[in-house]
Amino acid sequence: VLARWTRTLDPLSSWSLQTYWDGFTRDFQGLQEHQRWDTYDVDFQHQFPIGERNNIVYGLGYRLVDSSTGDVGVNGFIAKYRRQDRQTHLFSAFIQDQVALVSDKLSLTLGTKVEHNDFTGFEYQPTARLLWTPTKRQSAWAAVSRAVRTPNVSEDDLERNTSLPGPLGPPRFPAGSIGFPQVVGNPDFESEELLAYELGYRVQAIDALSVDLALFYNVYDSLRVTVPQPTTTNGPLSGQFFRRGQWQNSMEGATYGAEAAVNWQVADCWRLYGAYTFLEIQLHRRQGLPASAEAAEGQSPKHQVYLQSSWTLPRHVELDLIGRFVDRLSGFNQSAPTAAIPDEIDSYFSLDARLAWRPRKNLEVALVGQNLLDSHHPESGTSISIKAPLVEIQRSVYGKVTWWF
Repeated sequence: VLARWTRTLDPLSSWSLQTYWDGFTRDFQGLQEHQRWDTYDVDFQHQFPIGERNNIVYGLGYRLVDSSTGDVGVNGFIAKYRRQDRQTHLFSAFIQDQVALVSDKLSLTLGTKVEHNDFTGFEYQPTARLLWTPTKRQSAWAAVSRAVRTPNVSEDDLERNTSLPGPLGPPRFPAGSIGFPQVVGNPDFESEELLAYELGYRVQAIDALSVDLALFYNVYDSLRVTVPQPTTTNGPLSGQFFRRGQWQNSMEGATYGAEAAVNWQVADCWRLYGAYTFLEIQLHRRQGLPASAEAAEGQSPKHQVYLQSSWTLPRHVELDLIGRFVDRLSGFNQSAPTAAIPDEIDSYFSLDARLAWRPRKNLEVALVGQNLLDSHHPESGTSISIKAPLVEIQRSVYGKVTWWF
């Protein structure tokens, strides 16, 4: 249920007030699970100018989440919360000022958001952005921002076991013992932090050709890692043990890269679009953690290429071809890779096609083919802890009819 009240005071001034309630319950009888979540939220924003150079926007917000979460599985064997009934509160405020330093040439945007949550207390997220438009066909921008990811209820007090046990044995455990991986919440878990630097440039070289370039460098601190715990607790059945790990802020890192895009209207009936992305990830675990903590370095592609060609043909026919290249991935099963659960995913090319016809202005018939270059291929590995077999993406062809009225 949502209600919103807005009012325009003049062409440059307005305010809005919004409030909502969202609730759901979920029951799984086979797993003996019951969950209830109710969210109450109110948000206010106000925009107005000060003089001829400053445009101010500020806002206030409050959110209450009332939840009840039962055990999952017999006696909570799959998952359980230490605090099954809880309320969390989130207070927030922000302010932003867009300053016209040189009219129609140079502008500066300064702002910050301040929050208070029940997990880490006060958090602040400032930003500064500079935009320069030397000509009507060129623009350049630079930005520095700080952002945080605050903990959630699961990271705070969830106790979760996987259903894929592994063997344990002498000398520490009796012969035939089974160890279930277990992750437990950490009430002292802190926010993950990001400091982001960005540079960008766009030029409209001619009416039919535009180029976009962007560079970024991100510094991360207090990243989440599952840290092995020294003790192993007995399970509910004889011969069962829990190999316990806890979420902790035990890693830092950096990412940097570049993005480039070109949009070219070759002719009235033909448009080409291309984009390239480069991404480098460097993670640094704290002393004593296994190398697998840094596995995410290889789980995002370093190089990606996207190409699209669009034709507007006679008799209201459209044809689109889309090609993609995605670089190899790694770091999914470093300990014991197999054909079914590999550590690496090979790079791949993919081709999609769309043929559409509009016999009438409000009617479109389309035929779409996806992943046409091979019958199936993997695009990602699986979780290090679960190690499930690969799921591959198949070639697909489908038809679509759209009617506007």
